[in-house]
Amino acid sequence: IVDGKSLTQHYIDRKHGIDPVEYFHDALKPILSSTYGILVYQEQALLIARDIGGFDLQEADILRKAIGKKKAGVMAQVKKSFLEKSVDKEVVTREQAEEIFSWIEKSQRYSFNKSHSLAYAALAAITVYLKFKHPKEFFLSLLKMTKHEPDPIHEISIIEKELPHFNIKLLPDKLELK
Repeated sequence: IVDGKSLTQHYIDRKHGIDPVEYFHDALKPILSSTYGILVYQEQALLIARDIGGFDLQEADILRKAIGKKKAGVMAQVKKSFLEKSVDKEVVTREQAEEIFSWIEKSQRYSFNKSHSLAYAALAAITVYLKFKHPKEFFLSLLKMTKHEPDPIHEISIIEKELPHFNIKLLPDKLELK
């Protein structure tokens, strides 16, 4: 939460021109311009490490693993290196480097690589299409998949709550859609 809003809300507000797109430092503009000044993707963290922290590809890969695997110990080592190299590179001050790296640390909770984002978006679009163009088949498939869930009954109850919106009735005796 920054200035009372989540990063998601900041992204949305900047995208729609409600808030101005601002950059903490000019060196971040080419890296974060596609996401309206918000650190979203792991690749952006790697570019920051390269351009601001002076990391080479091997060091950036260690950072990527620390982010992806959420390894606090590795992240602490990478932070130390980032701060030292940032000071040596003289793109930002040590205080600015600390602030920027804090974003990278926080991004461990939500960032993943861009290719995954695109794949998830494509899958979401296909899923929405199937749900609304072929609802019976869609929900029947979901019901069949519940047997692989830890609590199938709970999953079925979630699906069952959506069915009336599509004028579909669940026949519990046969688990068929009518």
